[in-house]
Order: sequence, then C-alpha cells, then structure tokens
Amino acid sequence: MKESEQMMTRYLLGELSESEQSVLEKEYFTDPQFFDQMLKIENELVDDYVRGRLSKEVRGEGLIGLTRSRTWPTRSEESV
Repeated sequence: MKESEQMMTRYLLGELSESEQSVLEKEYFTDPQFFDQMLKIENELVDDYVRGRLSKEVRGEGLIGLTRSRTWPTRSEESV
C-alpha cells in the first residue's frame, strides 16, 4: 500500500491529527484523482468490514472514525 493510501485509510478511520486531516482534505477537495482514490479506499474498508476482514482493533475503535467520514452516512442510508 502506498503512503498516500495509508494516509487515506488512517483518515477514514479517524487516526490523523487535525493538521494531517487539513492537508488531506485540501487534496481531497481539489484533486479529482485523489477524490476517486479516497472513495475506492472507503469502499474497500466498508467491504472488509461487512465481510469480517478487519482486525478487532479496527472494527472497534476504527469504525468510529469511518462512520464519521463525510460520505459514510449518505452511503449507509442509501444502502438501507
């Protein structure tokens, strides 16, 4: 996994500092390729969660960060 992908994953799981979040969000909102990659990683995380492939740590505390991500509530409401 590339460093940028690791950063995106950590962002979605709520593991970044405020300053790291700001840097990532600036990139997220200005670069369409970065945005697409973020959505891909988010989809993979959701899929891994549903299939039980995430570690116990990530399923517990990390999921809190994922549910706080900007796109998660919309996506989960649409899937219901």
